[in-house]
Amino acid sequence: MRIAILNPDTIGDVIIRQPMFAALRERGHELTLIVRDLVAPIAGMIAPGVSVLQYPCNPYAEQFNWASPEGAAFLANLRTFGPDLIVIAPFQYTEFDQSVVGFFPDVRAVAMDGLLHVPGYPPAEAIALRPRLRPLVAASAESPETRKNELLCSAALGENVDLPPPTLVASDAVLAEADCKLEQLGLKRGGYWCVCAGDFKQLHVKNWEPQRWASMLQSLVRKHSVRLLFIGVREEHEVTVQILDRMGEEGKHATDLTAEPTGLDLLMGLLARSAGYIGKDTGPMHAAAALGKPVLALFGGGEVGLDSFQRLALVAS
Repeated sequence: MRIAILNPDTIGDVIIRQPMFAALRERGHELTLIVRDLVAPIAGMIAPGVSVLQYPCNPYAEQFNWASPEGAAFLANLRTFGPDLIVIAPFQYTEFDQSVVGFFPDVRAVAMDGLLHVPGYPPAEAIALRPRLRPLVAASAESPETRKNELLCSAALGENVDLPPPTLVASDAVLAEADCKLEQLGLKRGGYWCVCAGDFKQLHVKNWEPQRWASMLQSLVRKHSVRLLFIGVREEHEVTVQILDRMGEEGKHATDLTAEPTGLDLLMGLLARSAGYIGKDTGPMHAAAALGKPVLALFGGGEVGLDSFQRLALVAS
């Protein structure tokens, strides 16, 4: 069976679905993953052997004109694949995904009974419209993402499945690129922790203030002499510099890569060669966990209180 899986979300969410992709592949099905451009570079690592089709837009941010050349090209590529099943992967999916199903009325579709996001509304207010898709997989918004993926995979296969945790394996080429970078930085394999603590507007609700990160990381450096490698996108560089400045002398035990563009292949290699991950809930956190690294992560989504800071800071003591 040829299965097209729509994944409009970001890196971490797609990594969490790795066990579902593997389960479908192990049963002999052919997959096309539909992903955004920021995920495409590592889609082959998440699901080896699959074909990849990119969204022609960010479906969470903008309405899409299907009469455009990009729309025609996207549909032509998907028709060439010829899906027997279309899976909408996220609980909060988009009008784009729902429209794709509409272009293939004779193809079975599987989706969760979740939220339909409408561009133009505040991101925090996913609009609970009744989706046009039928039938829908019953899933609770409070269920862990891993359980949602099990329900979705079971519906696609027509049998109950138990999925293992996500697992990623870095390729030799990815590791070689990371080794070259580590040599330039004067860092050793397994001799540093990756830190993703910088901040920008879209993720502020999931993060701490710079002083809290500085205090916790200071403690780690003082008591355990760990080396830190700050990773993240360039938008996070300004806050990363603030953290390093507030760490004082202990900031000299850190290297900052946020000022330069870091490709996803290199990022995956640096995580694979690291001792572990420290930081906020983001794509690199999920990648580190799937690579088998210990993870010390801050989970937000609301206002983070002092008690949360104290609990996490205990790890440094």
